[in-house]
Amino acid sequence: MKKLYVLLLLISAMAGHSQINVPPQPAVSQCDLDTDGFATVALTPVRQNLQATFPEQTYRVGFFPNMVAAMDNTGQLPEFFTNTTPFSQTIIVKVWEIENPENAGYADLQLYINVAPQLTTPAPILF
Repeated sequence: MKKLYVLLLLISAMAGHSQINVPPQPAVSQCDLDTDGFATVALTPVRQNLQATFPEQTYRVGFFPNMVAAMDNTGQLPEFFTNTTPFSQTIIVKVWEIENPENAGYADLQLYINVAPQLTTPAPILF
């Protein structure tokens, strides 16, 4: 009986703090026109993709620089974010319930900044 009581307590504690299962997110790539490794990345398409599963009437989607910031709900990134680490950076996607913000889920989002190809003028063809 004692084991059953402990099991019921554990189940009820877990039910009070359910976790949102945020699916893995595909990487986002952006072209770097000046080859310095930094570019502004639009996060709006990621948000829109998630809102197909988590409707905005019930859930919020936010982007954070790291897991600590996401869990503390501080330092939310803007929709148009310029990476702070050259060429590649991982940020955190957080999805939470509006009515119960403690009910949240997290996923990594990899940002890749690709150097734009250098175009050259070909030499003329001689016949």
